[in-house]
Amino acid sequence: MQGKLLMLVSLYNYIDNFSDTFVLFTLRKYSQSYKKKEQTIPKPYFVDNGLLVINGIESRGRLMENAVFMELIRRGFSTENDLFHFDSQKEVDFVLKKGEKITQLIQVCYDLDDFRTKERELSAIVRAGKELGCGDMTVMTYDHASSEKYENYLIKFIPVWKWMLESPTTL
Repeated sequence: MQGKLLMLVSLYNYIDNFSDTFVLFTLRKYSQSYKKKEQTIPKPYFVDNGLLVINGIESRGRLMENAVFMELIRRGFSTENDLFHFDSQKEVDFVLKKGEKITQLIQVCYDLDDFRTKERELSAIVRAGKELGCGDMTVMTYDHASSEKYENYLIKFIPVWKWMLESPTTL
């Protein structure tokens, strides 16, 4: 037990060191409670997808999610105040907040061709939208662009490349 605790402390020290040198960012789970927010295990995002690739991460979806995170940071979002992830049985990749209001939910999914994948992603973002009181929902994909209704919510589908070329103030 003590060995596992020591290993966990070492891991958190490494994460802190990487964060301090801007090699890694950590993203906390959204909660209205500061205490609950700080007690969650943060998700890591690297400043360069190359760091993921050389460590064996080849998932296009994970690499695309990391790229979207870094673009959100470039656009001025802060992991301290207005950028989070959300998990209430189903994960939503990004929760954008302005002041006390949730302004947008973003789900990143490389490919939505498989019905089960699309259903999983859409049900997660709509569930979060209901819980958080946010109707602005976007699914970023590799190449799919459209809008469609899902459970009476309008979901926008935007190719990541197109979103990245837009004005930084446009989400």
